[in-house]
Amino acid sequence: MTVRLEIGLYEAVSVTEHYVIARPWRQLDIDNLRAAVVESSLCRPEDWPDDIDRMAELYDETLTTILDDQLPARRRVVRKPRSSDPWFDAECRAAKRLTRRLERAYIAAAKRNDPSLPSVEAAWRSQRRSYRDLRQQKRHSFWQKTIDSSRHSPRDLWRTIDNVLGRGRVQTTSDVTVDQFGEFFNDKVDQVRQATASAPPPTFARTSSQWAIFESVTVDEVLAAIRRLPDKSSAADPLTVTVLKQLSAELAPYLTELFNRSMELDHFPSSYKSAYITR
Repeated sequence: MTVRLEIGLYEAVSVTEHYVIARPWRQLDIDNLRAAVVESSLCRPEDWPDDIDRMAELYDETLTTILDDQLPARRRVVRKPRSSDPWFDAECRAAKRLTRRLERAYIAAAKRNDPSLPSVEAAWRSQRRSYRDLRQQKRHSFWQKTIDSSRHSPRDLWRTIDNVLGRGRVQTTSDVTVDQFGEFFNDKVDQVRQATASAPPPTFARTSSQWAIFESVTVDEVLAAIRRLPDKSSAADPLTVTVLKQLSAELAPYLTELFNRSMELDHFPSSYKSAYITR
């Protein structure tokens, strides 16, 4: 038995839109930011507060104030397309980028009436056709191999067909609010507490191990740690990791003092116990 499945060339793309408030980091003037940081209390040890919580707050407040002045946050629309099809591989992505690049070159040439416009347009249209043919070939080859590999098992074959047709998928919904999501976990904790209310108190066994000596970190160690950070950031941080690395020489002394005090006092700053939860 031979099963042949034809998939259309063009497919509907579901795109969701939402608004975010973020800073346009690409427009940042790092030299101006560095100058403002150097003039701030973060670079004046005599102005550093003794309280560890206040010290952590000062770091966030100072950088946020500087950035609000130099790089105010903006509201923008974010469009999130659905995930790529399983057959859309690295070759397809490279062909897509080339097609978009030639398209931009054609638009730019048309705006300035460039004499080379005909050749630029021909290159773009040729690449567009090649990209279309590549997508069609990749799509057909992928699904043909997938179905051929399942043809001896009717169960797997129908599961594959159901996946292609989208049958049995759970549709995303926005009916659940953030408050309802939080209440679900609060209720779970309450249920556990009620179920264990009559349980005996826990027992603890002490060990002889103690952390008697704490060795302070140095500025050089903090600098090395910052350089090893991956280039991904949290919305709770005033700076992105990329910008932090560029300002590491100016901020490392303050961060070193913050880390050492936190360890010496056995106290984790309260402001660092919060987190952003997204879905």
